Amino acid sequence: MSITHIHVFGGARGIGRWFVEQVFRPTGLPVTVYDIDLPADPPAAPNVTTRQIRYREGRIAGVPPFAPNAAIILAVPISALRSTCAALFPLLPDGCLVADMSSVKVEPHAIMAEYAGGRLAILGMHPLFGPLVASPIGQIVVLTGFAPEDERHNWMADTLKECGCLVQHLPPELHDEYMLYVQVLTHFLLLTFARVLVQNRHSMAALLSVRTPPFMFLSAFAGRLLGSNALTYANIQRLRGAEQLRAAVLHAAQDLHQRLGPERDLATAVGAIQELGEPFSGTEIAECFAISSKAIGSVQQIEQRLFDLAATGQVCGLQRADTSRVYIGVVRVVAADRVLFEERTRQMPDRRYALYSNAQTRQNYARMGIAFGRLKQFELLKRNLRILPDEELQAWITANVLLIRRDINVPAAGLLAPAFYERYLPKLVPDVIALRFVEFYQPDAGTGRVTLTVTHRPEVATDEIIARVAALVRECVREA
Repeated sequence: MSITHIHVFGGARGIGRWFVEQVFRPTGLPVTVYDIDLPADPPAAPNVTTRQIRYREGRIAGVPPFAPNAAIILAVPISALRSTCAALFPLLPDGCLVADMSSVKVEPHAIMAEYAGGRLAILGMHPLFGPLVASPIGQIVVLTGFAPEDERHNWMADTLKECGCLVQHLPPELHDEYMLYVQVLTHFLLLTFARVLVQNRHSMAALLSVRTPPFMFLSAFAGRLLGSNALTYANIQRLRGAEQLRAAVLHAAQDLHQRLGPERDLATAVGAIQELGEPFSGTEIAECFAISSKAIGSVQQIEQRLFDLAATGQVCGLQRADTSRVYIGVVRVVAADRVLFEERTRQMPDRRYALYSNAQTRQNYARMGIAFGRLKQFELLKRNLRILPDEELQAWITANVLLIRRDINVPAAGLLAPAFYERYLPKLVPDVIALRFVEFYQPDAGTGRVTLTVTHRPEVATDEIIARVAALVRECVREA
């Protein structure tokens, strides 16, 4: 039985929406998103539709009839799973695939089995990441209750693999045991880290200005957690066994606190640290070093790029992560936590920008009556910045910068088709965005001339563009 339609409940936001956009939409199958409160910008694609639903007195309104070969994805909070199953499952025909996306699996599997009554193909699905990741490639998704002989289960596994996810199979009980350490422990330590900073009233900005790599990454992941859905993390901390694990954390912290204290000798403190590494093999420790070195190296690459930009004075693009605003200009000074940036754009009435990238651009714009005056300098926090790759910077310039448009007149010993000038010549002349054929003039005696309207990048002199165009026209006329 092949799946022909995907229905995602709770797919308008969060991880449900991420799966709609990154995993299900690319299948090309029709996808219907259901939610009780639709955002202003619901998921949009030719094969994606959105419906608002209502729960009332144990019933669900706003859903169409379902086909037996449908896949039903429940991206709802675990606290709403029972009421959702109670209202939805009676409407589903025998044979539907139903997969939940809860972060635990024993309880959801029992709830779905209770309401499915053996009629439906139920499957547990847990993505071990959040909706902030940019791509499904390399992300782990755990499937529980997987039956290799069930082609509906195999469809789900194959769909995840085709988009780049790494699929792991676990029994629900083992999954939940692992998640106590992978999620409960990790999140609790990050929350504790954040609470200590808050209670001691330290400025995060001040601490990050004298950061070490471990502090930087702990701060980053704690902030990432705090900026996400608090309900999700609260539910994780309420998993069966979570309370005992948190108690074990407190006991371990108290034991280390005592053994590292000044009343103990230095050898005791050293031993307390060394014995923690004994259960790990040399290979495992080496892998940890390699992973952490890659993480530190990725940050170092950004630092190196900022250093190079400041040293060369190259025009670059910086984007703020919180507002997505793009700044085009030059990095002047790189400090520990911020950069001094000189903006090189001036917005025009038509909302395009004049870009001062070199002396030539200033001359070109001056001829158009545009003056830059004193260039604005200001500070930007480094941790909030993304450096635009060269291709993205050039795309921004092409889309937003006020280009230079002039009529030029070049020698043309013979008539070439207007299509040559308009379609092919811009591909042959760097920095030319567009050419428009105006006219060809052949005097009674002498060489003919062609008039063109040229649109080119502002950092190049029009005279230089004329010379390049003239040389190509001469060559092409000669070959013709």
